[in-house]
Amino acid sequence: MGIQGVLSLLPEVVWLGLGLPAWFTLATVAVATVLMMLDRGGPDLIMFLTVCALLVAGVVAPAEAFRGFADPATVVIGVLFVVARAIQDTGVLVRVSNAMFGRAAGVRSALFRLVAPIAVMSAFLNNTPIVAMFVPVGNGFARRVGASPAKFLMPLSFAAMVGGVCTLIGTSTNLVVSGLLEQAGLPGFSMFELAAVGVPTALVALVYLVVAGPSLLPDRVDPLTSAKTEAREYLAELEVAADSPLVGQGVEEAGLRHLPGLFLVEIRRAHGEVLQPVAPEDVLEPLDHLVFTGVATMIRDLTAFPGLTATGQTPDPGANLYEVVVAHHSHLVNRTVRDANFRRRFDAAILAVHRAGERIEGRIGDIVLQAGDTLMLTASPGFRRTWRQSDDFYLVTEMPFDGHPVYRKAPLALTALALMVLLPAFTTVSMMTASVAALLFLVATRCVTP
Repeated sequence: MGIQGVLSLLPEVVWLGLGLPAWFTLATVAVATVLMMLDRGGPDLIMFLTVCALLVAGVVAPAEAFRGFADPATVVIGVLFVVARAIQDTGVLVRVSNAMFGRAAGVRSALFRLVAPIAVMSAFLNNTPIVAMFVPVGNGFARRVGASPAKFLMPLSFAAMVGGVCTLIGTSTNLVVSGLLEQAGLPGFSMFELAAVGVPTALVALVYLVVAGPSLLPDRVDPLTSAKTEAREYLAELEVAADSPLVGQGVEEAGLRHLPGLFLVEIRRAHGEVLQPVAPEDVLEPLDHLVFTGVATMIRDLTAFPGLTATGQTPDPGANLYEVVVAHHSHLVNRTVRDANFRRRFDAAILAVHRAGERIEGRIGDIVLQAGDTLMLTASPGFRRTWRQSDDFYLVTEMPFDGHPVYRKAPLALTALALMVLLPAFTTVSMMTASVAALLFLVATRCVTP
């Protein structure tokens, strides 16, 4: 006789008002909670095994155990994550974050520019990916105004929460409750039915976050800021692509001024003119070479700007970032980057160069490499495997990098989001049908891979 049989024979056993099936359920959930706290497995695996245990014990029927996988709300929530990823990968968030910050000079001004758009976006996208995608933006805002990240990250999370209550798809809770209403034979929520209560609540919350947040939140020190003395300074040179949306914008308008940990040293025009020092109103032109000095993490973030690439390199969505250290017996030593034919030999472009104890000046191609120089490269994913045993480098390290956004597909990703929002709001198309249509559109237009 299995567990199911034992439990079925003891339905009358009651302790503290609960039967044996109830105690078994509580114990199973408690074990699952402890396993997740101890990080003994992924939450998806642990919760799936929990459901299986309840099924085998007869606490839930087979028809009930996996009903959630066919729930329309579950499908919609899953699609929301895919749409959010498409919004991220097509560079919509990069442009939004650059436009958000603008000329904000103080903490409250920057905080308002952060939380207001997040509240609007979270009304149409799942809160979790919104928060995850904007944490780096919040950190960047804090660095730009010289404030603690603590004053931005908690308001960021709260802004996503209050924005999510304004529409049906703003949060998974709304979708689940709407599904339960339909199961009970009642009409579910319409797309904007919750806005009458949600929007005023969100407005009051946002005003409170901006006015009271900076005073109430602690002024914690950013570990990266406290370790500035140990940061390695690189010389980097990037090229403005001919089709970059930055072309025609001033340096400050493009968001390339007052970057934390970075300084724009000079601009070299394609026709030979050199702008030094760089003024905020200097307009970017096609094929301009921008020379920066700064720390590695900030230079890595520069590649997220639309149309900024390693000099002479065609943007490659599959490229990765690497750091290599030049070996003392390398053929690169005492040769310039250009003379060493670096790009052709290694199929990689040098993004930045660091030399301990010395500030490097000049063009990347004219730098005479020395043993111990650290180079930041953009190369194909197989670069580390190919060159990690090479005599040219002491060390080959892959840097975390999400790849270049595909900006030309941003309108397609926004179209998919519009499909999800407008079809259920103004037609008889169901939320699940609209979300699946948006998903197919994203895959068909290659905004996301299958």
